[in-house]
Amino acid sequence: MIKARSFDFYLAIILTLMACTSRLSTAFGEIVLALACVVAFVGWWRHRKAADKGNKPYFTEEALGYNKAYCIFLVTMLPSVLFMGAIGTGFHEWFQWIWRWMPFVLILAFIHKRTYLVNMLWTFLIVFGFDCLTTLVQTLLHLGNNNRGWGFGGSQLAIASMMCFMLPLAIVVLCDGRFEKKLKGAAWFTSISICIAFLCNKSRGSWVSNILLVPTAMSYYIRKSKKILLPLGLVIVLFVGFFALHPQYGHRFASISNTTTDRSNADRLWGWRSSIDMYVTNPIAGVGLGEWRPQYDGDGHRHYSYKEDSQGLNHAHNNFFMMLSETGTIGFLGFLYWLGYFIFYSCRQWKKTKNPYDLIIWISMIGYVCIFGFIEFTMDLSAPTRIFWFILGTVLALKAADKDVEDK
Repeated sequence: MIKARSFDFYLAIILTLMACTSRLSTAFGEIVLALACVVAFVGWWRHRKAADKGNKPYFTEEALGYNKAYCIFLVTMLPSVLFMGAIGTGFHEWFQWIWRWMPFVLILAFIHKRTYLVNMLWTFLIVFGFDCLTTLVQTLLHLGNNNRGWGFGGSQLAIASMMCFMLPLAIVVLCDGRFEKKLKGAAWFTSISICIAFLCNKSRGSWVSNILLVPTAMSYYIRKSKKILLPLGLVIVLFVGFFALHPQYGHRFASISNTTTDRSNADRLWGWRSSIDMYVTNPIAGVGLGEWRPQYDGDGHRHYSYKEDSQGLNHAHNNFFMMLSETGTIGFLGFLYWLGYFIFYSCRQWKKTKNPYDLIIWISMIGYVCIFGFIEFTMDLSAPTRIFWFILGTVLALKAADKDVEDK
């Protein structure tokens, strides 16, 4: 019989397994997350009956605020589920938004020991490092589409989206003295692996995101110690030199602004225009959650799509336009509230205490949801989004377990 006091240990292992295997197999990762939910429920039930109330699962006041903000967003999506489109499709999509959020909830409710949290983050840093190194093998063997690596699994955009929050996280771990030595070692490995994946995955979105966010994350630490400028300058010189020796990389970077011959860019613009058309037609609750594709080009008939779209988009490739078109004004305001709460609350806390945890949270939100989320519907990426919530939950729990952080 598993002792009640051991549930946080087993739950930490299961959630880490979920994060580390989801990129290899989305289905297996879903099964492991379901197991985590079952274990958490049993643990909650036993703790609820236990005489020792000190072991009872709980949320800190800060964690409760984050979860309430997301719950408000979930509620604002309900009108588009209940009154627009196919209700079965709507509830399925709505459940996905809840399901992928579960790692965040479980970590913050059940796992409070810093040792467990450090080991969880260390393990995933190492695994993601190997995930990134896999792109090198795939590129050298010319396995990917357009000779672009994709890592353990999923699309090329999936690993690219994760690099938008994993590199800033690794950089902050390296720069801040609050993190354990073993985490810094893993962060070195992961940072180098991500830099390799930048060149093998060739995602322009991840390049732009990290060009903006890595210096932002490092700026505070550079002001504290000018020694950090040396490795940063070395990395910049190496990348500039590589781009100079391989003109195709420079051409790809320059193509970011090409909205004519680059169909990847041009078709996105037409998809965004269609999203605006959907919103104008259905401004209150949108066309319905999960209804973008059927409304765009359903049953082989053009509804909101334009003939200029050469790819036949499955979604708008944009978090903001997807929310605006599918959930209307109500859901879009809820989306902005959730996004704004996470970013502005964590940013305000970071300005007060200069702790690395809040810095990671608001940088990650901007990178994954806003910057990369402006060229891809990142919140619909199953494995990356569950891992994103896993990282946010682990980092926020690490903050709660850090006795040197004082809320002001």
